[in-house]
Amino acid sequence: MNVDVFISYHTNSSLHIVEAIVNKLESVDLCCWYPPRNLMGDFNASICKAISDCKIFLLILNKAASKSQHVLYELDIASKRLAKKENIVILPICVESVDSDIIDYYIGNLQRIFIDNPPNINQIDEICEKVKDILKAENADLQGHTKEKADLKMPSSDNVKGSSSMRYAFISYSSKNQQMADSFRTLFNQNGIKTWMAPGDIPFGSTYTATINRAIKDSSCFVLLLSESAQGSRWVLNETERAVSTGKTIFTVLLDDVAMNDDFEIMLSTSQAVAIRKIDESDEKIKQLVAAIKAYLLL
Repeated sequence: MNVDVFISYHTNSSLHIVEAIVNKLESVDLCCWYPPRNLMGDFNASICKAISDCKIFLLILNKAASKSQHVLYELDIASKRLAKKENIVILPICVESVDSDIIDYYIGNLQRIFIDNPPNINQIDEICEKVKDILKAENADLQGHTKEKADLKMPSSDNVKGSSSMRYAFISYSSKNQQMADSFRTLFNQNGIKTWMAPGDIPFGSTYTATINRAIKDSSCFVLLLSESAQGSRWVLNETERAVSTGKTIFTVLLDDVAMNDDFEIMLSTSQAVAIRKIDESDEKIKQLVAAIKAYLLL
């Protein structure tokens, strides 16, 4: 199946918007897929197949869509493709303001197009042009260079984020670096630093993405354990985007000789980084890291 655009939406509230967009896209010979029009055979299998084959995942976002299990299911499939570095772009089309931790976690700081309900001709044209630009764009992953900073400065009270109810450090890491993440958590805890780390701190029965998003918002600072594996993780990227967008101070720990890509180089351009390959409490870098993080939690 050759699908250019998959449209995810809440049927009752947004079908008229989808049909207007699809009419325009298909008028320029782009292949669009949306339920229920294109469903064939088993509902779930048909949708999974279409998302797996599409180049652009067009999300029509409103309050109803943010609460729709079908939309969240479709968004999760598209996000997993991103995590695997497959050729897919998620393009959110915002009909109204949405306050949703789950949606924020998935789409983070992705570029969005805002439209009226119903959309006007100019807005439909804008969406069409954006879709065509994406399809024409080359998928290049340019590598940046890490600027390592060995010395960590102590924060002043003016720079501290958080309050007495937000005294913990959020640890972001790749599951492939689980052993190092556990070692850092033990180190921090032994030095009086409370931490939050998935999946261990996610309450049973809670929503994974919403819980992580809330944990980042409520944290005092954000500790990023950056490695080649972490840089390739869509989840680590999402978490880092949320930390940046919520104004968290980020402490970057380089676990290997990772060269930051464009995404991380831009987000971490003003944060301090330190290279730590193993846990050795006598290491001056570790002492400085612990002291700096502790200051954010105690002030």
